[in-house]
Amino acid sequence: MNDASADAPSSGNFRGPRRLWAYGLGMLLPAGYLAWRYPLWPHADQLTDLGRLSNYAVAPFIAWAASVAIFFLLYLLAIRECQRVAPDKAWRPIFVCGALLAGTMAMVYPFNAIDIFIYAVRSRLFTEYGENPIAVEPISHRDDPWLPFASLQWADDVSPYGPLWNWIAAPATLLSGEKIEVAVVVYKLLAAVCALIGALIAGRAVGAVRPDLAPTASLIYLWSPLVLYEGVANGHNDVVLAVPLLLAIFFWQQQRDAWVIPALVASVWIKYVTILLLPLAAVAIWRRSSPAARPGLIAKTTIASVVVTLASFAPFFDPSAVRESIDRQSSIVMTSPTALAVELMQPAYTYDQIVGWARWVGIGVVGVALAFGAVATWREFERFPRAGFEVLFVYLLVAALTFRSWYVIWIVALAAVLPLGWPFWRATSWSFGAVAAYGLFIWGWEWWKVDYSTLLRPGIAILFGPPLLATIAEVVVRAKRRRGA
Repeated sequence: MNDASADAPSSGNFRGPRRLWAYGLGMLLPAGYLAWRYPLWPHADQLTDLGRLSNYAVAPFIAWAASVAIFFLLYLLAIRECQRVAPDKAWRPIFVCGALLAGTMAMVYPFNAIDIFIYAVRSRLFTEYGENPIAVEPISHRDDPWLPFASLQWADDVSPYGPLWNWIAAPATLLSGEKIEVAVVVYKLLAAVCALIGALIAGRAVGAVRPDLAPTASLIYLWSPLVLYEGVANGHNDVVLAVPLLLAIFFWQQQRDAWVIPALVASVWIKYVTILLLPLAAVAIWRRSSPAARPGLIAKTTIASVVVTLASFAPFFDPSAVRESIDRQSSIVMTSPTALAVELMQPAYTYDQIVGWARWVGIGVVGVALAFGAVATWREFERFPRAGFEVLFVYLLVAALTFRSWYVIWIVALAAVLPLGWPFWRATSWSFGAVAAYGLFIWGWEWWKVDYSTLLRPGIAILFGPPLLATIAEVVVRAKRRRGA
């Protein structure tokens, strides 16, 4: 929290929340337009997308682009304004407007429909047939009425998610009967509720060290256009993953160290990627604890982590299936720098050669990032949240063979507990690129009439250019400050 804005007012210069209300209610205008133009319920039992629903017309594209611009503009203005409002006056507009925004975006048809529908298809394997989605492919039940919603692309793939997600996803399909649209709506509501819970946890985490910035932390996460688009409108389970991830940071800031790693373990059993944060958490906790307290701390952490693991895996205990699921998911190359390298370097090199090199480069770079993060955390254990942000940022920027826009939710969540500094600007720039890329991949592709390889080049520039430029800017600014000092 040491990157706080220099122009934040002193405690005696705060003003009322009128403008904050105005910005939040203003964000409801583009959200309401999207819910009206692309409603969920009339189409909740079909696979389509914004392009088809708008007939790829120019006017809807302009309106969509304007909605994105308004979202980000009002979001940035709201963050600036939040620092000028007394903290006790800011909570109401943040959560009232945030709840309205989440509820409205939950009524928007998913921008890319596949994932939320396939959540339901895979969950049905468990609730209808008593099978493990991590081990069984949807296509194994060819006569199931929901199978077409898995699409030809994913019908023969097992779930890439952890066993805890199976439990979280199950109530939606258990209660929906034969109506997949009911499951989709439940997943949307789950995403909206998780966005609100995540924002509350983020605010509480920051409030433990900087009470004046606690409302801003909640706003950064809850009003984030990326969280609203990808987490709520698209219903991606990354917004569910963010709850235990943020809970781990909350426990850390509250100095309840025995619960930090168990919370991270819970996040791992939703999506495996957060395993990268476990060594950093271990270093931070070890350094902060006294020698006398360490044995008891280790015992509590181990017992709680084992309980979380056993609860997550029962009845999905199948280590070989988990390993195969991870291997299959990690072999997919899509909308990432590696995907671009494959397109540019063939046929001079084979696909396997390029992907193999990219995988080893990614492992090496993430390994270096982990080493630097561990050293920084060892020296100053307070840097644990920032080290976690940097490791996940590097992983997505360099090492992920498949990149999807909703992965940036992880970055936004961690940036929320490090507000007002470079992590925020890097997360926000990436959020903008991630949302803006839909214009290219939905309307642009239809208008341009080019193949995927041609489209991938500007797509990668839109997705990765903003965070890369923001990172370069941070390096340059920090270097100038060091020289000036």
